[in-house]
Amino acid sequence: MNEFIQSGIVYLVIVWSVWVTLRRYAPSLIHVPQQHLATWLSHQGFTKAGQYFTPQPNSGGCDSGCGSCKTGCATPVEQVQVVKWRK
Repeated sequence: MNEFIQSGIVYLVIVWSVWVTLRRYAPSLIHVPQQHLATWLSHQGFTKAGQYFTPQPNSGGCDSGCGSCKTGCATPVEQVQVVKWRK
């Protein structure tokens, strides 16, 4: 029984890690299955879970780091601060 619980916990951690990695690095690949899961949960009566698993639209701002812009985002102007040494 103890091996079964340990194997189950390891399995859940691995599945969760794969899910998070795919959501971060391949969002278009995981978007459709996640939408199907959210729809299925909503139809089964689990509306809160369905809302939780509904994919969120990408904000796509310049600070999002998505890299999908064909036009590059304006780089922020760096302000140079002069260091004054005191004796």
